[in-house]
Amino acid sequence: MTPDEATKLAADLTERESCYICRALPDNTVACTFNLMFTRAIILGVSEYGFRRRFCFEDRDLAMQRFLELSSETDEPAGYIARRP
Repeated sequence: MTPDEATKLAADLTERESCYICRALPDNTVACTFNLMFTRAIILGVSEYGFRRRFCFEDRDLAMQRFLELSSETDEPAGYIARRP
């Protein structure tokens, strides 16, 4: 994905899905965060069709802090309580 495509996808998802906060990462991938019933999730490797990995945090503030620290799709944010491939 080019830098412009990543930025556009992040903006489109944030606008279209009111529960998502998305941003383009320096490696030209997209990361999003959203609230689940009991946790806040960070998803990495986001595309129009889905995502590659999800990390769930019990502490929603910690999730936002880790979300802002991400720099690539391969990052693994510290402090999660569950993950999906």
